[in-house]
Amino acid sequence: MSVVKYNFKFVYQYTVGLLLPLYSVSMAGLYYYTEHPWYVYSCLSLVLLHVTFDLIAFYRTISMDYKIHHTIYFFSIISNYYTFTYFPPYMICVCISAEISTFFLSLKEFLPKKHWISNVNNAAFILSFLFFRMFAFVYYIIGNREFYKYTHNVPELELYSLFISFGLVFSLNSYWTILMIRMIYRKLFSTKKIQ
Repeated sequence: MSVVKYNFKFVYQYTVGLLLPLYSVSMAGLYYYTEHPWYVYSCLSLVLLHVTFDLIAFYRTISMDYKIHHTIYFFSIISNYYTFTYFPPYMICVCISAEISTFFLSLKEFLPKKHWISNVNNAAFILSFLFFRMFAFVYYIIGNREFYKYTHNVPELELYSLFISFGLVFSLNSYWTILMIRMIYRKLFSTKKIQ
C-alpha cells in the first residue's frame, strides 16, 4: 500500500467525496417521501458550496476534467436552483442520486490497489455511474414523455437553461462513460506476454 500524503486538500476532497454523496442520497430519499423542498435546497446548496470552493481553493491543482465538471455543475445549479419544483419528486431524486457513484470513486483512494475489495469497489463505481448517470437519466428524464408534460409549466428562460444544463451534464457523463469502457476493454483484452 502506498504512503499517502495527508494535506488539507486531500482530507477535504475525500471527506467531501465520501460524505456528500451519502448526504445527497439521504436527502433524495427524504424528498421523495415528504416532498418538502428543503431537502433538495440543502443538497443543491452543499454541492454548490463544494464545487465553488474547489474551483477557488484548488484551481491550480485539480485536473481539467474536474474544472469542467465543477464549472458545469456550478452554472447548472445556479441557473436551475428553483426549477426542480416544477417536476415530480422521483425525477429530482434520479438526478440527485447520481452522486452515489462519487462515493465509490472517493473510496477507491483508501483501498489496497491489488485486492479483491478494490475490484468490488471499482465494479460498484462503474455500475452506479452507468445506472444513475446514464440509464436512469435517459429513462426517467430525457426519454420520459412525462418529463416533457411538466416542461410546459416552466418559464421559457428557465427551460432553456434546464435543457442546456442537461445537455452539458449528459455530454460530460457520456465522455466519462466512453473513458470507462475503454479502460475496461484494455483490462479485459490487453495482450500481455507471459514470461
